[in-house]
Amino acid sequence: MTDINIFNLIKNNETSKINEILGTENLKYENLINQLSYFTEENKDITLENILLNNYDNEIYKNKSSIYELPTFELVKFIFYIAEIFELSEYEEIFSGIGVLSRSIRNYNQINNYKFESITSIDGNYLYNTDGYSYDKIIKKDVLEYIVEYNNFSNEKKELYMNNTLFIFSWPDISYVFIVNKFLEILKPKCLIIIMPYKYNQNQISENYKLDYIHLKQLCIRDTIHNYNKNSHSVINIFYKNNLNLEIDKIDENLLLKEYEYSNIDILKDLCNDNLFPEGFFNDFLNNEIIAKLLIDKLIKFKIKKKPSFINNINEFNDYIELCDILKIKIKFRNNNKFNKCIELCKKFKNCTLNEYTQAQEKGIIPQWVNKFDIIKYFVDEYTDVNKNLIYEKYS
Repeated sequence: MTDINIFNLIKNNETSKINEILGTENLKYENLINQLSYFTEENKDITLENILLNNYDNEIYKNKSSIYELPTFELVKFIFYIAEIFELSEYEEIFSGIGVLSRSIRNYNQINNYKFESITSIDGNYLYNTDGYSYDKIIKKDVLEYIVEYNNFSNEKKELYMNNTLFIFSWPDISYVFIVNKFLEILKPKCLIIIMPYKYNQNQISENYKLDYIHLKQLCIRDTIHNYNKNSHSVINIFYKNNLNLEIDKIDENLLLKEYEYSNIDILKDLCNDNLFPEGFFNDFLNNEIIAKLLIDKLIKFKIKKKPSFINNINEFNDYIELCDILKIKIKFRNNNKFNKCIELCKKFKNCTLNEYTQAQEKGIIPQWVNKFDIIKYFVDEYTDVNKNLIYEKYS
């Protein structure tokens, strides 16, 4: 096959030619690095992120037909390897975007004796995330529908998902990572592969599954010239049932790169890069890896997927995290005014003396029936329109 520089094709929007070479040896990792080197020599100010996001003036999401990961030949071969050893004949990709990976799998499937009997591409936000073009047929469906509608599935479909389907989550929004266990618990697939720039927390996984991390020769928007040929920010998180075995040391070493040491600081930066929090929101946490980890642990604990609408700045966010931590639950407020009033009173009376507390009751600030030890719960119940159950149930 003629060596075609895919980065020129992406820049020139030559989708038909891109379609032809997806899933072929033209996209071997070493070939891609060489192609990228030639491309950047002629386009010195364009980064890999600019190319894949189809964004050449640093205007975020100007073109919605974006590629977060360019599927290497090594990634495609690994997926077929997993399907073979776990005896999976169906491929179902969720969060497939514009279908670049699915098309790569489909193309390789044609020259590999159709190992997959069916290939399905799913994306709940497809119409929002694209400007109309896709490399594969995309079915608009949210991952939550698998969970909610499972009981309505036929027994045949349940059996197919449980024993024959390889599920792929391809660069899911971080807000969806929290439903992985529920997905595994309900559908019970043999194997789920999540491709994303993070390692899924081992402590969070279902007791019925194992989790391994694979560092393949991959290329994604987080990668830069500093890590080419060394490692990739993209990580394969592979979940498989306890009764199955995956011998990591038997994976073809020609498919692998070294592990990228992805820090907690990197994760906080990416939350802003992905527009889940405002740019620079976590700047105060970016100088200390331990502090960054403590914050991320709290985000996971309280399932905080993005900046709450009632929070305006990092100081308010810190107060909010502390409040959730005190009450051991996630709290919601209707607006910023109610949140700040609640925080103001909580701070004022949290460590007040018995005399100050009694005076507040005499002035009608706090009802006589509220115990001093329940004061935080009382103020939260008063100022949230969502969680009115912290104290009133106790005294009702």
